[in-house]
Amino acid sequence: MSIPFITTIKGMTIAPVQTLLEQKETTIQDMLLYYLEISLAFSLLCTIVAGLLSSVGVTTAVDLQVPVSLLIYPVTLFAGMIISLVIMVLVFHGCARIVGGDGEWTDTLRAVALSSTPAGVIGWVPIVGSIIADIWSLVLMIAGVRDYHHLTTRRAAIAVLLPVGVIFVLGILAAAYLMVGSSTLQMPS
Repeated sequence: MSIPFITTIKGMTIAPVQTLLEQKETTIQDMLLYYLEISLAFSLLCTIVAGLLSSVGVTTAVDLQVPVSLLIYPVTLFAGMIISLVIMVLVFHGCARIVGGDGEWTDTLRAVALSSTPAGVIGWVPIVGSIIADIWSLVLMIAGVRDYHHLTTRRAAIAVLLPVGVIFVLGILAAAYLMVGSSTLQMPS
């Protein structure tokens, strides 16, 4: 029996802790299906928004005025979300175990899938929606890791925020490196 898509979105929006607890026994197949549905919604909504912005002259990450881009962009985005699911489950599960969590990898998958809800709900809204969705997802992920791995909120926060912080710092360092590198490659006039 699959989990009701709209009901789960509503639950993760209005009563996330209760919904996390209710989904504790949901099958992995149903959780994967939910994640795929959220990812598909996010990919399609991002494509529509990027296409609309591109059509009025706003520069976006991809030129969606080229017809092939309308097919490649959502497929690539969707594939990236599937790959990120695997990476997030591995990283967050490992971190949860390091801080003393006793849940299975399937519990981590549930937490990751359910915490992706904000992406499908508002993550496709340019700038503000993405920021809100990211913060909201982190809060939901901490709650999911806490409940599914039987951790304190502090330990769950460490398990979630530590790898996110490392990636954030690495991203800043990479951006700084690219900025310095691009300024030193300029030809003298």
